[in-house]
Amino acid sequence: MKFAFCNEMFQDVPLRRIFQTAAEIGYDGVEIAPFTVARSVNEAGPDARKAIRDDAAEFGLEITGLHWLLLSPEGLYLNHPDDGIRYCTRLYLCDLIRFCGDIGGRVMVAGSPKQRNVLPDQTYEATWDRTRQAYQECLPTAEEYGVTICLEPLDAAQTNFINTPAEAARMVREIDHPNFRLIIDVRATLCQGLDVAAAIHEHRDITAYIHFNDATGNGPGFGDTDFVPILRALRETGYDGYGSVEVFDYSFGAEHIARKSLETLKAGWSAVGAPSENEAGEGTPIGAPGAPREGAAG
Repeated sequence: MKFAFCNEMFQDVPLRRIFQTAAEIGYDGVEIAPFTVARSVNEAGPDARKAIRDDAAEFGLEITGLHWLLLSPEGLYLNHPDDGIRYCTRLYLCDLIRFCGDIGGRVMVAGSPKQRNVLPDQTYEATWDRTRQAYQECLPTAEEYGVTICLEPLDAAQTNFINTPAEAARMVREIDHPNFRLIIDVRATLCQGLDVAAAIHEHRDITAYIHFNDATGNGPGFGDTDFVPILRALRETGYDGYGSVEVFDYSFGAEHIARKSLETLKAGWSAVGAPSENEAGEGTPIGAPGAPREGAAG
């Protein structure tokens, strides 16, 4: 499998320098939070988009895609009952899809817990229906740009809507589109008291991206989370996509976090070994087709 990290832990460091650091450490790709590029991706024109793509390629990296989608500009809300707010959010999601494709990304992690909550005067069912419609309306653009929207289940401390892989999988199966898939976030799954390896096996056919993080919110290797069973499950299911390091505590320093996290993941991947012929043929490898945090995550 391939490894990436989310760029926002480097805070104000220019993307080109982040790409250089990622390559020097040994990562395969970088995942980008769009607010680190511009308040709105519409402020990043063709030249800026080409520069991001070219800089990553110069260092032998892939842009895996985007996450933390709806932090800015202000006022976005995926499933708001107000038609105007929902319309503007859908338009911006399509703008994000175009930006993602233009910089070479293939995945958009749909987390954004604070922009998808069930509002106090709304029902879960109505919120579900509006959410499904919003994603469905964006999928023609996603298909055009070769981008997969990956729905991210996030724990109940972050949002009251779509907390478990099973809930997210239900939405993925209802929409039933190759450009709409599931991401499994290690920390969020553990915080719901669930077995990450079991979730990987259960949803192997629709999982297209992984977020690696310790249960504490730090990177792999900075806490007690055992990544070997998780990596073994990915090996056993033939996963061949990206695992991206996403952390919420930057206090150890971004470069140290990136380096130690990759060392932990590569050691774990080595420990589980290469898949046997039987395991390799167990099913269709998962990952990005053709093969992704608001408040705190996604």
